[in-house]
Amino acid sequence: MDVTFKMPATPRAESSPISDDELIGQVAPLTSGFEGFRAKPYKDTAGNLTVGYGTNLDSPSAKNLFSKAGLDVNKARKNGVSKSEAEALLKAGLQVGLSDAKALVPNFDSLPIEAKQVILDMSYNLGGPKLEEFEMFREALNRNDFATAAAEMVNSKWYRQTGNRSRALVSKMKALSQRIR
Repeated sequence: MDVTFKMPATPRAESSPISDDELIGQVAPLTSGFEGFRAKPYKDTAGNLTVGYGTNLDSPSAKNLFSKAGLDVNKARKNGVSKSEAEALLKAGLQVGLSDAKALVPNFDSLPIEAKQVILDMSYNLGGPKLEEFEMFREALNRNDFATAAAEMVNSKWYRQTGNRSRALVSKMKALSQRIR
């Protein structure tokens, strides 16, 4: 399965602001494509009970995430979720991921859109605590050094475990580094 990274529908200048809702709207199709949809709970590659677009039912924050989406985590554990419920969970998860990304990358709001998209998808996929472990990646982002950020992505367990997703995101970061030179 070849997943391509979609650019924003409306190109913007590098320094143009983008609202959080616009960013989430851009990243949601990308993330849902990488995750795939499953209505019934299943065990992910790490053994976590998961549903929808990769929503971890075993996470300590699952109850809060489901609550934000207006859903019941226990019902989802038993019966699964509909596509619209999975989309609500995806949006709530991306909102959490965005909050984590902004906390971990102090210059997040000033980064180019492509970098924001990559970081947000990684934050959704990894979760804040795991993204926090990418110290050299985050330091490179804070210097706007996208080539080093891409290299740090490749130099990780995440890169080796996530296949098409990590390769697509690294390609986007490398392309950004070439464009920004």
